[in-house]
Amino acid sequence: MILLLPALLIQLLMSSWFELEYDWEYIYIVSIFSLVSSMILISAQEIKGRRKKESKFLFTASLPNGPLISLTFVMVLNTTINVEGREREILILQIAILAIFFSLAFIKYKFYIEENTLTFEINFFTIQLYKRIIFPEEIKHVKFIRTGWAQKSAIIKLKKGFPLRIINFDPKNVCIELDKFTDRHSISISKTKDYIRLDKYSRQQLLNGKARF
Repeated sequence: MILLLPALLIQLLMSSWFELEYDWEYIYIVSIFSLVSSMILISAQEIKGRRKKESKFLFTASLPNGPLISLTFVMVLNTTINVEGREREILILQIAILAIFFSLAFIKYKFYIEENTLTFEINFFTIQLYKRIIFPEEIKHVKFIRTGWAQKSAIIKLKKGFPLRIINFDPKNVCIELDKFTDRHSISISKTKDYIRLDKYSRQQLLNGKARF
């Protein structure tokens, strides 16, 4: 990816400097390779990050690479699509869509559960786009829900502002720690029936695992 992006920038600068037509097919191909390379690097970093946590209070999440890779694959298959007189416009549109995918691949969410505060961050690369520190008195209600096949999630409803959705965060004990936080500060909570069933199943699995050892 690092080697491909400079080549793309040089192509754009040279075309602008000498007033040449942009080679959109070349730009499109480089964009695809850059995106796929980025996804591979991000996945490798996430695996490495799971082995070495920054803090015992930190939970992280990012957009799943699976859908992005699937959409990229579909776009690659559609590369040969030609509309009479509109080939250039279609390539520019595809490059713009790839740029959006590229940006989404680098968005990272962080959620800190500490003794007296919750902190929610959104980062792009190393740039912090959004940060909010939440105190217990700012929380109206926490709803624990089940998402996907067997995943515990939560929705934090605030007295002011948009609710925070805690979904796909690692490590998976995020809801357990959030539950402890609400109990510690007497915050109103509710749990769906599906969540309660999943919680009971998880606890039973844990007990069975302990029994084996």
